[in-house]
Formats: sequence, C-alpha cells, structure tokens
Amino acid sequence: MLYLELILKVVAILLHLIFLRKILARKNATIFIQNRCKQFKTRLMNRFPIFILALTINFISFGQIKSESELIGKWTVVKMIDKPTEAQFKPIVDAFEKCTFNFKANNDFELTTTNETELYKMMINEVLNEEVKWRFNSSTQTIGIGNSIMLIKIESSNEEPVFHIEETGLNLLVKKIE
Repeated sequence: MLYLELILKVVAILLHLIFLRKILARKNATIFIQNRCKQFKTRLMNRFPIFILALTINFISFGQIKSESELIGKWTVVKMIDKPTEAQFKPIVDAFEKCTFNFKANNDFELTTTNETELYKMMINEVLNEEVKWRFNSSTQTIGIGNSIMLIKIESSNEEPVFHIEETGLNLLVKKIE
C-alpha cells in the first residue's frame, strides 16, 4: 500500500508539473505574442511617415501629365472652373467652354471651338496666326504655344487635369477624347 501511495503521489506531482509547464508555455506564448505585437507596432510607426510621404507623392503626381506623349491627342473642355462673370469676359468664356485643344505628335497645335465669337477670333488670329508648334515643359507642367506668350499651365482638380490659360486666367477642366 505504501508503494501505491508513493506512486500516486509521484504521478500527481508529475501531472502537476506537466500542467504547470503547459500554463507556463501558454504564459510564455502570450508574452511572445505581446512582444511580437509591440515590435510590429514599433516597425509600423517607424514606417508610417514614409508610407504617408509615398501616398502624398502618388496623389500629387496623379492627374499630372508626366511626358509629352501623354499630352498628344485631342482634349475637350468638360467645364469651366471659376469662370469670370464680368460682361467683357463673356465672349471668351463662351468660346472656351466649347473648345477643343489638339496637340499633334509632330508638335502642331490646333484650337477649335463650336462657338466662335469676335473676340475669340481676334485673339486666335493674334496668337495662332500661322502654323503653330507646341512644347511641353514637364518640370513646370506648362505648355508653350508658338512664339507667343500664350502659356497653358496644367494643374489638377480631384485627379482630373485642368488647363489654366495664363493670359485669360481661365481654368478649364479637360478630358482627353483621342
């Protein structure tokens, strides 16, 4: 009987040790997981500013035209942003609201409208009096037209390209159609 009691006590102690080991293993696993979570959080927080910077650069560059080849084609005015309401600007506004810009691969430039006003014709004859070439400056996001001072600054509004015509101050939300 003594042996049986002794064996039962040893078995009980062994079971107790095994149970304690499992508890300790769980505790160690919990501590391990907590440490890994802290490490992940630290790494994430260290990389978060880099992620925000990359995201910002992506949004800034989205809507920009990065090369001359992206500009080639016909662009039509979708709508005019912040159009002037003064009466003297009405003929220009009316003409540019229905305008199409054609940037050809050989750098020829055409500007057409379905609503030609007298002031528009006069301006176009002065600026585009001959076969006109265009040039694109990707660093300043500007398009130079011929030898004139006519500059088109490419901006963006909600990731859509906007042509800002420097001489007139008009902002045209445009869409590429060809």
